[in-house]
Amino acid sequence: MPLYFEGQVGPVLASLLANAEAAGLIRADVDPVELLGAIANLSIPSPVTGDTGRAFTMVNLLLDGLRYRATADRAFS
Repeated sequence: MPLYFEGQVGPVLASLLANAEAAGLIRADVDPVELLGAIANLSIPSPVTGDTGRAFTMVNLLLDGLRYRATADRAFS
């Protein structure tokens, strides 16, 4: 499964990230494969509680971090 995501989703995500970077909406040092891995790891519910809400919060925190040092005058809403 990881190879599928790297081969199929990775190039599409790379294109999306390049466009967002060019528009100044995200930071310039985002690697698509690393981003996929981070989201996958953060999406795992807590082994103690099984709480999926924590995973949602952690992924949102990661995505907010993509905008750190972005150059656009406007922010995501």
